[in-house]
Amino acid sequence: MKVKDQEAIFAALEDEYHDARKDHLDGLTIEYNGWWFNLRASNTEPVMRLNLEANDPSAEEAKKKEVLKI
Repeated sequence: MKVKDQEAIFAALEDEYHDARKDHLDGLTIEYNGWWFNLRASNTEPVMRLNLEANDPSAEEAKKKEVLKI
């Protein structure tokens, strides 16, 4: 995804998912029981990459839409 303000996106996601297990090793990883995502910023382009997995396809699609909306 092309973005303008990577830090604002990270901050908004951390605020929205404040009760999640978090890791900052490679971008931002948010983890709940049943689903997780990692969002990382490129060092050379104004883009971010999202990896997201859930226990079932419908939950995965719903969570993907939720995260992208933020």
